[in-house]
Amino acid sequence: MFQGWQRELGPDVEVFGVELPGRGRRFGQPLLHSLDELSNSIAKVISGLNTKPTAFFGHSNGALIAFEVARKLSLLGLDEPKLLILSAKKAPHLILEKRLHTLSDEALLAELRKYNGTPEEVLASPELMEVFLPILRADFSLSETYSCSVGWKYKGAVALFGGASDPTVLESELLAWAQYMEGEVSLKMFNDGHFFINTLRSEVVRAVARELSEITLAA
Repeated sequence: MFQGWQRELGPDVEVFGVELPGRGRRFGQPLLHSLDELSNSIAKVISGLNTKPTAFFGHSNGALIAFEVARKLSLLGLDEPKLLILSAKKAPHLILEKRLHTLSDEALLAELRKYNGTPEEVLASPELMEVFLPILRADFSLSETYSCSVGWKYKGAVALFGGASDPTVLESELLAWAQYMEGEVSLKMFNDGHFFINTLRSEVVRAVARELSEITLAA
């Protein structure tokens, strides 16, 4: 998903992607179903790095992960990221209207078709779905079992990205993130559905670059 971002963002930005267990080069490792466990592990890795000021970008479930890792870093007494970009994910208190990770295979596939992000030939392949459905269930479980702790608010800059034709995340549901933030949030809507991060990749990267430049200028 983030291939090529380093080249487009330039030498002043270092891009680090987070690869979750059971995916990509970590395929075969046990899947995690708890966002608390996952965010703890990521925060511990970040806390051991000699980091410069950071910004977190998260798309879909990645937005929840980015937010929760920022919270965990704060609880550890470490620096929060200077910028959070939360993309294509409704605010945490609005997520629990569906329990997709508990659906039958057939019902889950029907829900996946609404996202328009997976080719039909992939969804129709029993062999591929045998591999990917457990991963997708784990992904949905991360968000659907997550309970955001009250009493903490993020203090840095916040940008919200959404897809104008995304039926799964409405603009109002994106803006509801504001209650978890101390400062103001900005909103940018892209002219596509849930997976605008792929279909409009260059436009998304340019928007990320603008957000990064704003916090650099404000520093």
